[in-house]
Amino acid sequence: MFASTISLESLRRLEIFSSSDDRLLKQITKLANEVHAGAAQPLAIEGATSRRFHVIARGTADVTVNGHFLASLGEGDFFGEMSLLDGRPNSASVTATSPVRLYSFEPRAFYSLISDFPAVTHKIMRGLAERIRHAQGAVGSPA
Repeated sequence: MFASTISLESLRRLEIFSSSDDRLLKQITKLANEVHAGAAQPLAIEGATSRRFHVIARGTADVTVNGHFLASLGEGDFFGEMSLLDGRPNSASVTATSPVRLYSFEPRAFYSLISDFPAVTHKIMRGLAERIRHAQGAVGSPA
């Protein structure tokens, strides 16, 4: 994987950052690193300690748990927040299925993101809730 700079336009296109104005987007560019990975490259490994929050800016990835396909991710989807929030190892593996460009946030940057950008925090929380509901549906648990 290699890193490069982030443009405001590329951030603005992503749902998670779409309600941020230019001033906020400029702050976000200072928090994130742009990372590129090739197809078939692991982005997160189930059971490993990964201390980064990632937003997919371009490309696709698959999520697996115990080797079983769970979901496909694409532009605007994110992962890694659960491990940062609870300090536990990754609950799933994420593998690029095409070349991907990610915006990656280290722990300090992630905590700045969720404390300084309420609209982004709301979208992360909504994404977590959707994943929990999806997982409940997958195992037949009541909502």
